Amino acid sequence: MIDQIFAYIDIIDDIFWMYAGTTTIVLMGAYFSIRSRFFQIRKFPLIIKNFLSYLTKKDVQDGKQGISPVRVFFAALGSCVGIGNLVGVCTAIQLGGPGAVFWMWVTAFIGSLVKYAEIYLGMKFRKKSGSSYTGGPIIYLQHIPGFAWLATAVAVLLVVYGAEIFIFKVITDAMVVGWGAPKLYVVAFLLVAILGAGTQGLSFLGRLNAFVVPTFLVTYLSLSTLVFFMYIAHLPAVLYSIVYYAFTPCAMIGGAAASSIVYVISYGMRRACYISDLGIGFASMIHSESTETNPARQASTSIVEMFLDTFILASTSMNLILVTGVWRSGVDVSVMVP
Repeated sequence: MIDQIFAYIDIIDDIFWMYAGTTTIVLMGAYFSIRSRFFQIRKFPLIIKNFLSYLTKKDVQDGKQGISPVRVFFAALGSCVGIGNLVGVCTAIQLGGPGAVFWMWVTAFIGSLVKYAEIYLGMKFRKKSGSSYTGGPIIYLQHIPGFAWLATAVAVLLVVYGAEIFIFKVITDAMVVGWGAPKLYVVAFLLVAILGAGTQGLSFLGRLNAFVVPTFLVTYLSLSTLVFFMYIAHLPAVLYSIVYYAFTPCAMIGGAAASSIVYVISYGMRRACYISDLGIGFASMIHSESTETNPARQASTSIVEMFLDTFILASTSMNLILVTGVWRSGVDVSVMVP
């Protein structure tokens, strides 16, 4: 019975993301990009300057309402960096072929302004809540005349999506299969860790991620670079395959033929949305707690998030998977997690 329910949910999920979700996000991103004359490119130097000003500023609250922009940034980045960049890229390539990477890049580039808009609206319509703020789609959707019910619908969907059963399962399988750890102990440890971190609030998570995320990035990128140079001779062929198979279905993907270029595009776009929290709403909720009073400045940090998350970390994972040929091995994605 439960398996049938999940099977129906998977069907609905596939239909939505293949024909509605990603299409809407990409069209909105394209519209924002054209109307803003590609703000994400024109203002990128200013965006980096703004981000560095947050990093170099002393991280103190000074009795201000909310949480410092640096902590908020790393809390939001920490919610993206991790399993999605590793397993998300693995599944996109295994199911959609190398061409899925191309569409992942396109979606991340165009969709960065959708995430910018989400955070901007979250900041603009946020409400004070104790010593911090409450914001996000649950708040700003209430301001749409005649469509306030959308806020309730989104709240319910976020509760369901927020369970992150996929990530929980991947971590569990990786530790059980890769390390031989008892499954019961792994599940118990993860539950305690999640409960402990969650009860400490966003400020604690921001401080924690400010240490964990940079450490993870440096370690992962350093080790990946070593492997990358071992296979650097394959790089030209990898880059060619990404562009070529973006418009031509890959002959064999995970042992089965690709049925349509639509699947290649779909898997790339879906994974871009998943690994960067694009069009979902969590980032808007996190950023809304910032002490920053200028919505545009806070929203601009989301473009830095997208750059680090998709174009640096996810692209590194993609290079490793393609140059080593692991994507054709048929290995379960959870085993691919380092």
